[in-house]
Amino acid sequence: MEDYLLWIHISKAGKFHNLAQPLIKVRFNSASVTIDEKWRGKRFRTLKQGILERGMLSEAESAELLTIIRKQNSHKIKQGSYYAICGKKFLVNNYQPKKARQHLKKAIDIYPLRLDNYALLLASFFPYGYIDRTNNFSVALIARSTLYEVPGGDTVQILQTAAHLRDMGIKATVKLTNEKIDYEAYTILHFFNITRPADILIHIQKSKTPFVITPILIDYSEYDKYIRGGISGFCFRFLPRDTIEYCKTVARWLRGTDRLMSPSYLWMGQRRSIRSILKEANFILPNSHSEYRRVIKEYGFEAKHKIVPNGIDPALFKEELRVLKIS
Repeated sequence: MEDYLLWIHISKAGKFHNLAQPLIKVRFNSASVTIDEKWRGKRFRTLKQGILERGMLSEAESAELLTIIRKQNSHKIKQGSYYAICGKKFLVNNYQPKKARQHLKKAIDIYPLRLDNYALLLASFFPYGYIDRTNNFSVALIARSTLYEVPGGDTVQILQTAAHLRDMGIKATVKLTNEKIDYEAYTILHFFNITRPADILIHIQKSKTPFVITPILIDYSEYDKYIRGGISGFCFRFLPRDTIEYCKTVARWLRGTDRLMSPSYLWMGQRRSIRSILKEANFILPNSHSEYRRVIKEYGFEAKHKIVPNGIDPALFKEELRVLKIS
């Protein structure tokens, strides 16, 4: 932070100019005090931003910053942030995707709950043209039309993913499948819930934008066959899972409780629609190896994938570095 304040004070003495030509080499040190500042939480970043805007540091702010730094003076966090920043530099500033992946994988191994590292690792597999637009990188997270009306686990996952992407400086917008979407405004589309292919097909048919999908592969057929009552429950006992989901999708549309976004779903059916989506996806992002194995088993299609486990909200769950961990 001292170097920022130095330039702020010097700038008051005269005019500043930016030279496009690089004149220095930057060295990253995992033991640096500021190497992990982006991992220190919102309060640290808020304090730093206020100090830089005013151009001065009060005694109270200095004491609070020191307290935060001492509490989080973890070798594990410093190592993880070091590999993360090196991985990002090999994508944005000195494009070497293989080296970027090597560093980002180390960062994930050290601290697997950082969603931004998974996003960068995913970006490393895309052509340079997409990486070159990192400063304008934007993603549309496209979810079911009832995301807010009937909230579920996917509601939390999608909203939290969008929030953390924004913290990384990425423009992340949550869009519902029944909304009009300007596909060209986004670098990538991110779909959720592979078991609702009728929500997805229409968008990938209209758009040429690369897309990824978080499957959230859940089998509801056990409930539909053995717990659901009425005529539908009786009929479902004799039907395979994908046929049951097809019937439920069409029924919601006929009752007017949900929209059928993709007319082609009617003749493609559930299983064929899902296989089509998996085939065209640039990546799928299952939450676990188990989920990915189930995708392969159920639909017989191995897609490019990266495991992205569900993380935690760091505002609610903080790592207590003073607690002794016994393995």
